[in-house]
Amino acid sequence: MNKHATAGLILAAGMSTRMGQPKQLITIDGRSIVERVTEAALASRLDSVVLILGHQAEDIIKHLGDMCSHPKLLIVTNEDFEAGMSTSIHLGLSHIRDKYNSVMILLGDLPLLSCSIIDTILDAFHISDKLICLPIRNGQKGHPVCLGKLFFNDLMTLEGDLVARNIILNNKDAVNLVEVDEYGCYFDIDTPQDLVQFRKYFNA
Repeated sequence: MNKHATAGLILAAGMSTRMGQPKQLITIDGRSIVERVTEAALASRLDSVVLILGHQAEDIIKHLGDMCSHPKLLIVTNEDFEAGMSTSIHLGLSHIRDKYNSVMILLGDLPLLSCSIIDTILDAFHISDKLICLPIRNGQKGHPVCLGKLFFNDLMTLEGDLVARNIILNNKDAVNLVEVDEYGCYFDIDTPQDLVQFRKYFNA
């Protein structure tokens, strides 16, 4: 097993309750958010990518079209998505934990997430002796988060929508914060107001 082999998990199973429509399919500059995040992950140096869907999974798969057959991509459906993002982590991790020594967790609602951000965190993780790596910009922590195999069991015990927050807080000595000068590491869209502000600010 390659010690630097890392799989990415894209969490895109939610119901987008506050948005009132599936965030995954909101279009920014002609491409949906889920399409943009998935393209960035597939173009990165991640060894494989697991896209975890749930709410309206069939519609999203149809929307992704030929991307679904990408050799680096596995699409799985989380039937328990209403119980929170942690269930998507559990499902995704179950597909990769025996094959990879590290995992990168990517949120499916970051429309500005770029391949360069992913590779910056991935490279920093691989050259560091720290087992958790995430971006920070102007003091604000963001995503994606990369974690070593040592924390796989902790990830499997997460509940609700905590994702990896508690693991990071409880293991501060294991965390490498990487300065990233891009909005894409934390700029998400949760409400219609967020979308209006996003389109106004980025002219998108």
